[in-house]
Amino acid sequence: MSAILTVSDRVRLARYLISQGALNSLRWVRFNPFLRWRLAGPVSPELLIAPQDITTADATRANDIYAGYFSFNGHMVNCSGSSPFDMQGPPLIWHCRLHEFGWLKHLRAAENAVSRAQARLFVEDWIRQNSAVRGIAWDVECTAKRVIAWLSHSPLMLEGCDHAFYRRFMRSLTRQVRYLRLSARDAPQGLPRLLVAIALAYAAFCMAGPSTFVRNSVRRLDRELQLQILPDGGHVSRNPAAIITLLSLLLPLRQTIIARDVAPGEILIGAINRMMPMLRFFRLGDGSFGRFNGMGDTPGDLVATLLAYDDAGGSPVLNATHSGYQRLSADDIVVLMDTGALPPRAVCSQMHAGCLSFEMSTGLERIVVNCGHLDEYLASNEAVRLARIARSTAAHSTLSINEQSSARFTAPRWSRPSSSVAQILSGPQKVVVSRLPSTDEVSVDALHDGYVSAFGLKHRRILALSNDGMFVSGQDIVLTQREGQVGPDNDNMFQIRFHLHPNVAATQSSARTVEIALKSGKRFLFNCMNVDVALDDTVTFSQIYGTQRAQQIVIEGRLGDHSVVDWAFQRLY
Repeated sequence: MSAILTVSDRVRLARYLISQGALNSLRWVRFNPFLRWRLAGPVSPELLIAPQDITTADATRANDIYAGYFSFNGHMVNCSGSSPFDMQGPPLIWHCRLHEFGWLKHLRAAENAVSRAQARLFVEDWIRQNSAVRGIAWDVECTAKRVIAWLSHSPLMLEGCDHAFYRRFMRSLTRQVRYLRLSARDAPQGLPRLLVAIALAYAAFCMAGPSTFVRNSVRRLDRELQLQILPDGGHVSRNPAAIITLLSLLLPLRQTIIARDVAPGEILIGAINRMMPMLRFFRLGDGSFGRFNGMGDTPGDLVATLLAYDDAGGSPVLNATHSGYQRLSADDIVVLMDTGALPPRAVCSQMHAGCLSFEMSTGLERIVVNCGHLDEYLASNEAVRLARIARSTAAHSTLSINEQSSARFTAPRWSRPSSSVAQILSGPQKVVVSRLPSTDEVSVDALHDGYVSAFGLKHRRILALSNDGMFVSGQDIVLTQREGQVGPDNDNMFQIRFHLHPNVAATQSSARTVEIALKSGKRFLFNCMNVDVALDDTVTFSQIYGTQRAQQIVIEGRLGDHSVVDWAFQRLY
């Protein structure tokens, strides 16, 4: 069910549309055909160093590229001898990944003359077709990633090349860097703007140029790191995936700076040192990250590589107050809980309406999950529809009221499915959290106000893990706006969902109990003390595995009858 937009939501929507229109107009003014001369200028004479790409490469994928097969975000395209940059059918997200050139790493992994020649052909083709600053190829985030990829894999393209190609390559690379310098202030706030700053820092230390460019790039990067990396190491967007992305770029940047006999700045080192423990914080027992607020499939090989850079090691932190997450662990049980309010609206394009949801694992197996995340930006219309379902409260292991989400999004008519991401207009503004350790258990008590504007109600969840790992218990309470008890005349309905991992087999054993069997042979019993439960179908979303069928435990009732619901997972054996 779609939430009705309030007057304040409509005002926020109007402000958002006006700001986007102003940014688009400013960008057109800066880069319209009559002002292309702003991208002209001296060409950097040489590359001084090539940074390392620490993301995982697969040499076998080079064979697919030789044969004209390009696969991005679940879309495989056979170019059949044509240039991949001429393809018209794939969704825009496919074109975006193509223009980012992150796939060069697979050609480099092949380490042969054929891959070097192929890489030069693709770069030549891109330069020839994209001289005009327009389209997805010149999206600032896409351009930033391409600059980083070209610098990182420059040995692949430049080894054995002729002087004419070298000049064309350097001219295009210099032009793209100049474009990023002019666009940095207009880049979307949050991760895209930080990626632009990182790309400019890469260019400053890898390309020969004036020392002022180095100083300005370092200053810009420091400013964005201070704005975006929180004291506990999380990203201001609250998206766990941002930590993986940033560390995969900042660690090689640090090594590049050191290789240039320059001491990395304190702000860069501090940001890296704060983010590294968060890699362990978000990991469940199987090594995957909790799927909250934009986190989809975990690149396990990349996370393992990043962890190898963690000199401190040790146990993860348990309380990420600034990022808005809590972690409970005992024996082999790990529970992650979303206890954060909305971040600033300018950086919450990946946020989900999953406040107070949790994920739970035992050993190497996940039990309770959220439904996942799909890329909404530039996706096909059907993918956008599924992505917006994945962001709803019903797709999370938490409580909803009248099947409505605790956050309200822009409707599809305001955010075109083919090109835009639905923006959050309103949601939880204040989340009160307390962590209560005791001799028998550790509990988290959290309260959010995401339903105040629609229903005048608040949701409180108390989640506890026994010290022996035998019990995970919870209490969901719906309160009035002034945190009083809901009256018996309240006809609103509540739904509490526990989405189970696709590998979990669940069987309802009574009106209020469900038996849970894992592939390892472990068994758990779910019990609701005061309301009947139902076992229903659900799905999980994945960019890699597609949509997978799964089961969910659902508790539903009338708030006037049950404003307090007690439940528990008990380990059997």
